[in-house]
Amino acid sequence: MPKLLLVIAGCAFVILLGATIWLFWLNRNEKLISSVSSILALGVAAIFVTVFAGMKEVNNERTFLVEWPYDSNQHSMPMVFPSSARSFELTLNKASMRAAYAVGSINGNPPKRVRPSKADEVFTFYLELVQAQILNEIRDFQGTQKVISAESPAAFVPVRIPNNYRYSGDVLMPLMKANSFLNHMDQFTWTHLGIQIPKDTEVSLISVPSSPSSGPEKRVVRLSKPNYFQIDIEVIPTGSSPGIPDYLKGGQTLTSQPGLQTHMEKVGLMITEKARFSRYTSQGDESQGYQKWVEDLFKGVRIAFSE
Repeated sequence: MPKLLLVIAGCAFVILLGATIWLFWLNRNEKLISSVSSILALGVAAIFVTVFAGMKEVNNERTFLVEWPYDSNQHSMPMVFPSSARSFELTLNKASMRAAYAVGSINGNPPKRVRPSKADEVFTFYLELVQAQILNEIRDFQGTQKVISAESPAAFVPVRIPNNYRYSGDVLMPLMKANSFLNHMDQFTWTHLGIQIPKDTEVSLISVPSSPSSGPEKRVVRLSKPNYFQIDIEVIPTGSSPGIPDYLKGGQTLTSQPGLQTHMEKVGLMITEKARFSRYTSQGDESQGYQKWVEDLFKGVRIAFSE
């Protein structure tokens, strides 16, 4: 019924517009043209003011803290074996394998990543590792994988991506140069499965060194679509301390690696999700769809990385 009323209203508008133009043409004179021009100018101005007044930039920001284990003896992330199907434990397992691949010698080739020895090198190591893992969790999340949280056993299925487009391996190639934890397995996965994000979205990995103006060193995964949005997922270190993360206590990670608990440390990281939607498009249906998508994207990242 609403659709039928819309069609009827549209037809009536077209008929009224046609009749107005016909009558104006038959009765045109200098005075009428001047009056109509003034009315049109006022109408356009009123529409502009109405639209401009409704424009506003939309911002969304959330922060959460995580602790990842560090093996001070091996100078790398220890292999983490999940003790449950919780998403963050699966993420840790994948990240630990990613770290082992990067610092190891594969098929006689030199390691892609040097093992850290100093405290600041440890932070840089983990920032880069988490950045690579965030990128791949986004890829998995934007595919067909379902995300399950400990709080909600039911599968969390993300909303449909507006203006969806499948990017393949050509997007990953420049990114591999910016992060040494991205490897040939990632290249294979991206080539065959790709990543599904809104069309014309640019994916970039950003490294910001520490400075008095910008603060501590940070790594950023950025998704940006000109005139619509900029999405940043930032990672910064919060410190480290000796000890075992609570989620590993009594689990297979420690029982399968004797002595690990004697040289394990906890590396603290703060992950901040930021989204900024342009004021010039934020109120449109397309941007509203992107905003719903980003809500689910951020939710998926938090589930994958936090307890």
